[in-house]
Amino acid sequence: MLSGKPATAIPRTREGARRRLGKAKGGVTIQRYLIAWRPFRSMSPSDKQAQPEVNFDRLDEVLMQARAAVDASEGHGILCGLACVQSVVNPEDWEPVILGDTVLAGDALTEGKHLLAGLWRQSIQQLESLECAFDPLLPPDSRRLSLRTEGLASWCNGFLYGFGLGGGKVYDTLSGEATEFVQDLTNISRMDTRAQDNETDEAAYTEVLEYVRVGVLLIYEDLRQFRQLPGTDKVH
Repeated sequence: MLSGKPATAIPRTREGARRRLGKAKGGVTIQRYLIAWRPFRSMSPSDKQAQPEVNFDRLDEVLMQARAAVDASEGHGILCGLACVQSVVNPEDWEPVILGDTVLAGDALTEGKHLLAGLWRQSIQQLESLECAFDPLLPPDSRRLSLRTEGLASWCNGFLYGFGLGGGKVYDTLSGEATEFVQDLTNISRMDTRAQDNETDEAAYTEVLEYVRVGVLLIYEDLRQFRQLPGTDKVH
């Protein structure tokens, strides 16, 4: 158990993660990812006031203007994947992964780097939160469900990429539950994003999102000692 966490926080996280998604056969659709557990906690207003949040729309716009390699959701997924496997990641290590080979200068690129640095700090704060206050950076709830579902799939794809930069030894460190979660993330990253704006698909999306959120916290906990090993302070 993590030092300083409430006695019930991590066990509840693990219990949620144990109730895995069912493996889809053939086409992967969001309806297949219904899971039967109640989300244990979302970010409270006090959590959100404690840290400046990076605005999804602004970051996405700036990354597009800078011709970045990824969108805001995938970029945040990459940062979170790296945060799970690296004890220290310098901006010069992860900026090329997100910004790509762009050689543009000017306000867009400068602001993009500033927002990404803030997003990195925000990600670490959330992952280390005593209240498990972690949320993927996704299109806001006011957007069509299909766009939010696409954003979630993109986020998972980014997380898997960032996580994979830790090398093969990372997988040997994971618990069985966390290993299964990584496998499920692969399916979620490939799911059919043509969701309908109805109660059924909205509920399915919410449950998948909560599963992803809790599963990432489980991985982050599992790899705490791994991140402290020599040689895990740089992107491989």
